[in-house]
Amino acid sequence: MVVMVVAKIKNKKQIGVFIDGANFWNCQKKNGWRVDFYKLKKFFYSRGFVKDFYYFTPEMPHLETFLEGLSKLGYIVVKKPIKVFRARNKEGIYEVKHKGNLDIEMAITIFKNIKEYDEVVLVTGDSDFECILDELKLSDKNIVCLCNSTSLAHELKGKSDIVFTLDKLKKTLRYKKQPPRG
Repeated sequence: MVVMVVAKIKNKKQIGVFIDGANFWNCQKKNGWRVDFYKLKKFFYSRGFVKDFYYFTPEMPHLETFLEGLSKLGYIVVKKPIKVFRARNKEGIYEVKHKGNLDIEMAITIFKNIKEYDEVVLVTGDSDFECILDELKLSDKNIVCLCNSTSLAHELKGKSDIVFTLDKLKKTLRYKKQPPRG
């Protein structure tokens, strides 16, 4: 496990970061560039002491190496099996669908640990989290959202204390694979 150490944390607030993995992946796909999760941790550590980094994702075999890497970086990975079902499409033909929504698990985790944080960061643009923001406001928590400017629901934008958009943080957070040496 990699432990982030920031020499001089000016702001000693306790932060919890909660990443909606599926939503965040779609944001990155839409942008055409990937986020460096080490840089993401460093970015939030610059805001205060990050007590927890959670990453919520459906279980998918092709993600295992990525999720192991996140765990090594100190992220708490929360997984749930994908639900496979059949549903009719617009033409009335049955198709196999996959669903791996972890919104409820994310909400429960936030509220189980609410007393430990001064600031809660939601990395999502999903309007389903509006009621969570309402409850966080009642608990007098600072609320930060990180998402694409085009994917952030207006409900979240209006109720967040701070909104960071990926398009404005591209230089700071972009994953740049190092070219081979020699």
